[in-house]
Amino acid sequence: MSLSGFSATSIVPQLSGEKRRRKVQFDVEDRFQEFASSSLKRPYDRKAKENLSPSHELEINLESDTYSPEKYALFEHYQITVHKESPEHVSAAGFKRFLCSGLGQKTYLAAGGKSWKLGSYHQCYRLDGKLVAMGVLDLLPNCVSSVYLLYHKSVGDFNFGKISALNEIGLARQMGFEYYYMGAIPLFSPSTHYLHPGANKCARTGFYIHSCAKMRYKATFHPQYVLDPEDYSWHLLDKSLFSKLDTRPYVSPSREERLKAIPASAIPSDDGKYLAGDGAPTVPKDQIASGDVSLFGLDMPGIMTGDEILANLDALGEWGLQIRGSVIKTGDLADFDEEHIFDSSSLPGIAAEMAAAVGWEVVKGSRIYLG
Repeated sequence: MSLSGFSATSIVPQLSGEKRRRKVQFDVEDRFQEFASSSLKRPYDRKAKENLSPSHELEINLESDTYSPEKYALFEHYQITVHKESPEHVSAAGFKRFLCSGLGQKTYLAAGGKSWKLGSYHQCYRLDGKLVAMGVLDLLPNCVSSVYLLYHKSVGDFNFGKISALNEIGLARQMGFEYYYMGAIPLFSPSTHYLHPGANKCARTGFYIHSCAKMRYKATFHPQYVLDPEDYSWHLLDKSLFSKLDTRPYVSPSREERLKAIPASAIPSDDGKYLAGDGAPTVPKDQIASGDVSLFGLDMPGIMTGDEILANLDALGEWGLQIRGSVIKTGDLADFDEEHIFDSSSLPGIAAEMAAAVGWEVVKGSRIYLG
């Protein structure tokens, strides 16, 4: 797709009905199509006696994720200039390993005879023939997943994070994919999702670190929901929640709701510190570094407490342990008792700490591999 440097709608007047529709309805595909060279209306210049041509042309192409000197030059510039990475840490081999899969693309044939591309691709943005930005996409059976975006510093003010996201949402809709993922999403990450207007589907904006300036653009998509790290429920990212993320190192809306139901005098001191925005462990740093303290003694936000583990001791006892080809239950260990649950050097203690970190849903569908 070629996009031109002026909008036809800004030069050719719109009908009043179209103007009203545009004020209340945003369609990604329509907006991008307005700038497409093939459909752009070029006003006639009476003085020059010719149609006006755009000052610049932006071409967007979905290409194979193969290596090229042009792509590597952009990657090198981005990593050093924008990402502030040391030049000695940037190499062509690293670029190939990181963003060039080396896998051939294939076509997936869906039911009803409809087909679409699968595999890894580079979405290339060329301004007047020069590669200025590149998105790395995985086209999966049900979704378009945005893996990475790099751009030249000269176009940094144009918010290519937003431009690429909107274009990729349009690509997903145009090609018939159900979902769009903005960024890789690790299991149970503090991810967010954006509810696309006019659709019942979500565009997941992926892993989100509030203190990372490069990720802040994700929070500008509305309505936006963030995943609670404790009970995995979704919460609207409104001004109130955004303010809490600005002032606290850790926020869990579900925990706040639970604490509201408890008299202030009965709230543990650790949770009181959490509400005040101070989640620092009370255990000395040297003791933490030595590994002589249980995970349950670190007051770590998002980790189940010892009481929560003890309340589900039967579930912990059912967790499988694979040892030298044999699988046993954690509860079958000779030292499986309340005392050893809090001993981080014992097998029951290791299992309890892992369960506290990953949650019961993961425990139910997995086993611990010990070699």
